[in-house]
Amino acid sequence: MKKTLLFLSLIVGLFVFESCGDDDSGPSGLALEGTLWTQISFNYTSCDNPDNNGSGTLVCTPQNCITALFENGTVTYTEVEDGDSSVLTLPVSITPTSFSAFGQTATYAIVGDTLTASSEFDGCDLVEVYVGSN
Repeated sequence: MKKTLLFLSLIVGLFVFESCGDDDSGPSGLALEGTLWTQISFNYTSCDNPDNNGSGTLVCTPQNCITALFENGTVTYTEVEDGDSSVLTLPVSITPTSFSAFGQTATYAIVGDTLTASSEFDGCDLVEVYVGSN
């Protein structure tokens, strides 16, 4: 259940990205375009159901990893869990401070190679942290 919730949080919460560095930008002129991010932590707080509050630190390995790739107006989420992978590609709308998909919007900030995304998900405040490979 926690892994499924984590993957769903990725879908909603990851709609927030930009690339590393001040001068980098992709073909769309948005720094997020053409970037790949790897999730390293999540934190659920203020949940309607207090049992859903929780946090975790993630280490990407060939057996377990969550990534998000932004390119050509889409975001592709890949989750590898116990060696099995799931891929989901969605259209995404990106601004300099937020992104939207599935009618959900998340805000984000990038400092160095770290992306922090904040959103509401499943009755909780969700903060996710990612590192960039660029």
